[in-house]
Amino acid sequence: MLVRQPHLPFKGELALGMIRSHKPFTTWRPDGTESWLLVYTVAGTGRIGHASGNIAATEGEAVLIRPGTPHDFSMFPNSRYWHRLWAHFEPHSHWYEWFGWPELASGLMKITISDRTTQTGILRNFKEAILQAGSHVRRRDDFTMNFLEKVLLLCDAANPKLMGSVLDPRISKALNYLSRNLSKPITLDELTRHCGLSVSRFSYLFQQQIHQTPQQFIEIQRLNRAQQLLRFTDQPVAEIGRDVGYPDPFYFSLRFKRHFKLSPRAYRKDHCS
Repeated sequence: MLVRQPHLPFKGELALGMIRSHKPFTTWRPDGTESWLLVYTVAGTGRIGHASGNIAATEGEAVLIRPGTPHDFSMFPNSRYWHRLWAHFEPHSHWYEWFGWPELASGLMKITISDRTTQTGILRNFKEAILQAGSHVRRRDDFTMNFLEKVLLLCDAANPKLMGSVLDPRISKALNYLSRNLSKPITLDELTRHCGLSVSRFSYLFQQQIHQTPQQFIEIQRLNRAQQLLRFTDQPVAEIGRDVGYPDPFYFSLRFKRHFKLSPRAYRKDHCS
């Protein structure tokens, strides 16, 4: 059975799960997804297709797929099952430094975790992240991201390209600056002065390492922060907009709705009722 999936989930939405496939299937995402996708194989073998071919995903292997990367997946031929954990997520700014995995195809990376202790740690924290994502506890998403961060750190420790995966320190400096100043107007000239780079060099390095323009990154970080404030605080919508760098309430609502497909008020009602 072939299942064609559009962009899912929406940007900013955190979604995790566990799937045990025992029957043949194929899922095709010709446009990729709008979020990062992490797939960890617990047992069996899966197949992940890309523009140039296929890769196998076997026990103890983690696959990371960049947003917008066309792909399809199914059980590997002759495999009797594929047990996997998956997570769609928008990374925190400091996570990008851990994403220098071996890239087997454009936008598709894989790490093999051979150490049993590391495998156990990944499995335990991934399952805990899934459990938190399905709970109704206060600050659920924060708990979920905390456990997912541990999963990514364990993967980072197993990365054979570890020495080459560190972000350019000037880009890392820019990410930290952006995270601390989301409520303030931030210009490209200001960022480049802060990092000691020309505008053209900064823009090139940023897009090469983060795979987004600086403007796209800033907006995603601001809107994800607004999403958290809408869920977990009683702040008025206009005040939240100001806190994340949108002094104009109408423009804030417009950008939020474009990103999450709901207005801020509708989002709060839908997720906090």
